[in-house]
Amino acid sequence: AAGMENSLKRLHLDEDENIKYALAYSLFKIGQYPKAEVYLSQITDSSIFSKAVELRKIMQDCAKQTWRCQ
Repeated sequence: AAGMENSLKRLHLDEDENIKYALAYSLFKIGQYPKAEVYLSQITDSSIFSKAVELRKIMQDCAKQTWRCQ
């Protein structure tokens, strides 16, 4: 999904908050936390927002103890 980021933007599919979360998660999985945060910060839908909060917590843990997330 992270590799499709430019295509999703070009087609304006990144405007969907489910897509934003998916992009954020895929960026998290490859260790691009700042870029993932960009997408997480754009999420306002309450059902997705709670998942975004959890992902942020995991990213913070990974930043502190990188060995846990490799």
